Amino acid sequence: MTRRILFQVHWLLGVTVGLVLALMGLTGATMSFEDEITGLLNSSTISVAKGAELMTPDALLASIRAQLPGEEIRPLVLSADPERAVQFRVRQPSGAATFYANPYDGHVLGKAAGSDFFSFVEDVHRFLALPITEGRRDSEIGKQITGIAAFSLIFFALSGLYLRWPRKPLDWRAWFVLDLKRTGRNLYRSLHAVIGGWMVLCYLMSALTGLWWSYGWYHDLASKALGIEETRRAPAADRKPKEALADAKGDAPRAAGSRKKRGVEGAPKAMDSSRAISFDPAWQTFVQRVGRDFGRASLTVSRDGRAVSIERFDGPLRGGLMDRYTFDAATGSLKATDLYANRPINKVIGTSMLTLHSGAVFGVPGRVIVMLCSLTMPLFAITGWLLYLGRRRKRREADAIAPLPSFATSHANSDLLIVHASQTGTAERIASMSAAAFASAGRAARCLPISALDSVSLAAARCVLFVVSTYGDGQAPDRARSFVRQIMARPAPSGGFSYAVLALGDREYPDFCHFGRQVDEWLTKAGARRLFERIEMNGRDDESEQRWRRQLTALGAATVAGWEEAPVQSWTLAQRKLLNPGSQGGGVHHVRLKVNAATSPGWTAGDIVEIYPHNDPAAVARVLSAAGLDAGALVHGRRLDAHLSGAVLPSAESVRNMSAAALVATLKPLPHRDYSIASIPADGYLDLVVRQRVRSSGELGMGSGWLTAHAAEGSLVQARIRANAGFYRPDGERALILIGNGTGIAGLRAHLRERSAAGSKGHWLLFGERNARYDAFFKQELEAWRADGTLARIDLAYSRDDDCGRYVQDLVRHSASDIFTWVGAAPRSWSAAVLPEWRRLSIGNCGPRSATNA
Repeated sequence: MTRRILFQVHWLLGVTVGLVLALMGLTGATMSFEDEITGLLNSSTISVAKGAELMTPDALLASIRAQLPGEEIRPLVLSADPERAVQFRVRQPSGAATFYANPYDGHVLGKAAGSDFFSFVEDVHRFLALPITEGRRDSEIGKQITGIAAFSLIFFALSGLYLRWPRKPLDWRAWFVLDLKRTGRNLYRSLHAVIGGWMVLCYLMSALTGLWWSYGWYHDLASKALGIEETRRAPAADRKPKEALADAKGDAPRAAGSRKKRGVEGAPKAMDSSRAISFDPAWQTFVQRVGRDFGRASLTVSRDGRAVSIERFDGPLRGGLMDRYTFDAATGSLKATDLYANRPINKVIGTSMLTLHSGAVFGVPGRVIVMLCSLTMPLFAITGWLLYLGRRRKRREADAIAPLPSFATSHANSDLLIVHASQTGTAERIASMSAAAFASAGRAARCLPISALDSVSLAAARCVLFVVSTYGDGQAPDRARSFVRQIMARPAPSGGFSYAVLALGDREYPDFCHFGRQVDEWLTKAGARRLFERIEMNGRDDESEQRWRRQLTALGAATVAGWEEAPVQSWTLAQRKLLNPGSQGGGVHHVRLKVNAATSPGWTAGDIVEIYPHNDPAAVARVLSAAGLDAGALVHGRRLDAHLSGAVLPSAESVRNMSAAALVATLKPLPHRDYSIASIPADGYLDLVVRQRVRSSGELGMGSGWLTAHAAEGSLVQARIRANAGFYRPDGERALILIGNGTGIAGLRAHLRERSAAGSKGHWLLFGERNARYDAFFKQELEAWRADGTLARIDLAYSRDDDCGRYVQDLVRHSASDIFTWVGAAPRSWSAAVLPEWRRLSIGNCGPRSATNA
């Protein structure tokens, strides 16, 4: 339960706050080397010709004020390098900007290039650059959002460690080795989990230090925990950008006001022209004490004007570890010193939050590491979303196989248990269909999740079928963790029951089907009788699933409609016709297949056909040429080019000096491509509508390239029909409202052909494409259906036409009231793909292009 709750919170925050963290990471990385970048951009401005005598700080300040009258000037930053300009900050409407001045004549050299850019980036990093709150120099709303994001980052780091805790925690490879050979969701999860483990300490440091500037209460608690009290202004390195670097960057601090409220005295004062400020006495004492080789030094004055602070640093302004000297403003006498080398560790931490936050406390390597960690922040948002969308897709695919049989859920008195442990829904679906198969044969079965299975139920059963998946690196699914801890930790009940195991897994992981094997071993040790050998299923392994169904049939189960998949068959590519020559979009082809089997497989309007494509023969030839192998060489009785034709092609570099047998051993089959069927069995052909996809490399897409170009007319195409119950028409003679665009016309055409053949009238089509001149697919058919009443209404939208310029969404918005009239109630029978879109749409003002003016 704890794991499930943590996962749900981790996911919810990830798909929301994770986007904010991605933005904060990118902006933080951008600022990592701000001073070095600014220095490069302004190298010609920073470098000055060596003069006879340097001006004193007071003379410099007077000259700058004369050239920038009325401006709020922040502290001077002087350099021991005689050929480096003086740096200072000026508050402007767009934010604080960095300026440079000549240390010999006081001439202002201009604003630093890139200053406005980095100021904006910092605003985004701190408060998302939202509108400034009145009376502040940031946005209270934005600051709260970034503060929540920082707390979320702490939660992500800790909950991520818990959720990905490997089965072998002492195996360092399980923690740190990234397997880039994995594909799809396995790769996304590996990137998310492993790289997260690499970065966890860095993220914790960034979040814990970032909160120092987000909340006053956090600042106070952290100060107390560190055993420090702010009885005076903290050094520039301790204060956050814009508020804290008054010495180094010159930005007016809002923090000064907050510290004043907390009783902190001596906060920095802006060096405006309203009162005389003298730095010369303090500067003379400073130079006498530390010498001319002081690196760089920033000069500020306390709010009461009685003390001058000079901070000495050697590194960049944003991360320098500084020594601080406090002088009497009038006499220049030294009042206090705060040397970094002499600070106790608690004070070093408390006065170096910014250097910790940026990694500068660990030198350049630390800054590089923090920058890289920040740059990877978007990776977690992207992979997190991909994993989430993948889970949703798998659930939709499982739900679309067939409706969950109502009789396969629970029969409390049954002695046949079918137990499932599922992470994405596949095991649950197979278990449910297994129960349905027994129920169809007249034998009740109790189907339940493994979390609901206890020792009493297990001991009372005569037969138990386990359908269990393995998650990640050999782990049990989340909802099976309690069963592993509480039930499997003890020996299984010694009874006379029989059992069988269908183990689901993924061979990309080293511990393939580990949990299924654990369950099998646990039951065997207890003396339970195995009905048949454990079946292990790799991903969507049709052969293994068929073996499971055959074993159930041997045990007395019946065949359940919607579970048994149609076989892969050879179809002849009978015809191929380009539907839209001259179109702005990709070429759309009408592809017609004819089955070669003696008995033509049936299908229903709305079903899917799985096409098993082959590679472009030219691409196969390039790989063979790079390997120096003969295309006609026989491996396992097949030509080498035939092996490559239906496999994922390796790169030319990876196959050099490889034997034919070794090459074949590395091949993985090409994944199938799904297409909506555009015809009905009565037509005698299986029609497809395929848009030709062109990759950035100029190569055609795998499935579309095979069907529209590479496969010759008259050649064989491997295909299989797959049920798609989610797109079947509802029961009863109700008029259909069909909505689609582009090649989506295929599935809609199948429904219309089915309705026309049945003599059903009065349906409504809303369809969109680019241009009426080129992209009016099946125009004659649609007009014929309009004429005979099959279609009572046709609304068309062509987005690229000057006299239309609308999309299907616009048609739906405009026709919302008519749609509600047609359905007569809430659209409960609508397609799962249409209903969410309908809920988002509101009635608009864009009129449809009806059949009368199309």
